[in-house]
Amino acid sequence: MTPDQQHAYLRRAPFLPAAEQLSACDGTGYVLVRFEGNVLGMGFYGADQGAVASLFPKSMALGKDYAWLKTGAVRREPRAAPIRFTSGWR
Repeated sequence: MTPDQQHAYLRRAPFLPAAEQLSACDGTGYVLVRFEGNVLGMGFYGADQGAVASLFPKSMALGKDYAWLKTGAVRREPRAAPIRFTSGWR
């Protein structure tokens, strides 16, 4: 998967697969969408349209502000202090 295909998938936009990506497809159906070996989710390949429709969850989809993803700059939240579990059993 190319970075442009990844961005389209994460925005829930359809994308066109390359010929080598279609070598394992035998027709219309669900496909696993992977980027650099990591599974991003599911898509639906329509052989009649020649495109993959993104099935990425709407609640997680990227909006217009996704430039940070293209640059590789990852937003990281500050880490919370580790949780310490204590047992009342002694």
